[in-house]
Amino acid sequence: MHQPLLKSYKNRFPFILSVPSFIYKDGYVANVKMIGPCVDEIELLLFESALSCTPSHGVIKQLKDMGDKFTLTYNIHMPVDIYLGHYKEKIRKYAMDTVLNFIDLTESLKPSTRTLHLNMNQNCMDKKEILKWKKCLRKSFEFFEKSGVSCSDFTIENLNYPCELLDELLSDFKLGVCLDIGHLIMEQVDISLMYEKYRDRIKIIHLHGSDGIVDHTSLKNLSGKNSEKIVEILKDFTKPVSVEVFSRNDLQDSLEFLEKLLYS
Repeated sequence: MHQPLLKSYKNRFPFILSVPSFIYKDGYVANVKMIGPCVDEIELLLFESALSCTPSHGVIKQLKDMGDKFTLTYNIHMPVDIYLGHYKEKIRKYAMDTVLNFIDLTESLKPSTRTLHLNMNQNCMDKKEILKWKKCLRKSFEFFEKSGVSCSDFTIENLNYPCELLDELLSDFKLGVCLDIGHLIMEQVDISLMYEKYRDRIKIIHLHGSDGIVDHTSLKNLSGKNSEKIVEILKDFTKPVSVEVFSRNDLQDSLEFLEKLLYS
């Protein structure tokens, strides 16, 4: 039997508290049933593009009904196993079609954001490869616009490459930013500077513990220096903040830590 959270944190913070859809080792519906009454929003993790991993229309309908029941909203994390910037057109087309299919599947949930990973073709910072990657990404976003998709509904998550590589695309397609603070800590990038640079584009923040080696752990593992910076950001931010941990204990610890951090 799943152990519930100790109390509700709905409407507790100045931002919209979001929690991933896989806190318990169970399906989407069971997780939302357990967590939905305690938070403001669910980050629906659609990490894998395979049909066997995709929630059915029936499941989406149940999620919508629970959203109405719990006064709950959703944001969508799109699949991480697709490559919108791949140089092979066949692979890129699969990625674009997958995104369109997932948009159609989850449209009834009226998600606040749809977060994309813009995976690089290879772990390489060669100038020619980067230019090729950016050119292919541009083709993908042009395809979305021609398909009637508003690219401003997407948020682009910072990964393990310099965010400024994407500045031109962000501007040209009016893309939002998903600021993953844990990833910034892993990459030893200044949190405050990145927040200030992209603050007008940030539509969602991913927040999780990170010590530079292990990622997506409880927020109680944050250093004092990083905690101070995060407090200043969260006091200024009113949009969704997803506490991106993947177990009940890490989530409970994180919420208690967050409450103490902001209100003690």
